Amino acid sequence: EQFIEGNHWRVTMLNGELIVAFERYTAHVIGDGVTTVKGLVLSSNEALSQFDGFDTGKPIPMNMHARRDLKRQGHTFASVPDNGERVCVRLICNAAVGGRTRDVTDTLHPDYIEIARRAADALGARFAGVDIIAKDVTRSVAQGDYCINEVNTTPDMLCPNYAVEAVRSSVDYAAIVLKKAMRMDHGPCRSVTPLASGEPPITAGRRVR
Repeated sequence: EQFIEGNHWRVTMLNGELIVAFERYTAHVIGDGVTTVKGLVLSSNEALSQFDGFDTGKPIPMNMHARRDLKRQGHTFASVPDNGERVCVRLICNAAVGGRTRDVTDTLHPDYIEIARRAADALGARFAGVDIIAKDVTRSVAQGDYCINEVNTTPDMLCPNYAVEAVRSSVDYAAIVLKKAMRMDHGPCRSVTPLASGEPPITAGRRVR
């Protein structure tokens, strides 16, 4: 596969409307100059709690996959990272293995809402989490390249709870989806429309600019 440089973002759409958008982070720890990676992971896992009855994150597994990813960065679980050093325990942005998120719903540029809408339409998906690789989705696509990495038709609506910041969103996105779905028109999916004059249609999984 072609390597695409950029940050990872998910834009979740329902029936052509934006529900939530967030940046996705790998499972990571921040060094203090004293504690080992293992100790930092244990502390991070122990600090997990609940928010409105739901988990605020998944624990970071200390398994062969984590050891492999640490080795690629020159670390082991016995390493002591420098103070402030960020160490990725996993190199994939996946909430199931301890990944975190940052809500960008209110600052997402309209270009990326249309990109996500077209991607969902291309697959006939009313409910979809569109994973995008781009440097900054708060700015126009004219200011940077992007790639649609994946389209999920069963996106996890708890991901906004797995925030990297201490303060979680008070928005119940799952409830919004349920309410909208109950009122949703079940007619045929809308046809794909171009983002701008001369733009090619979305092809899932391929670079579109």
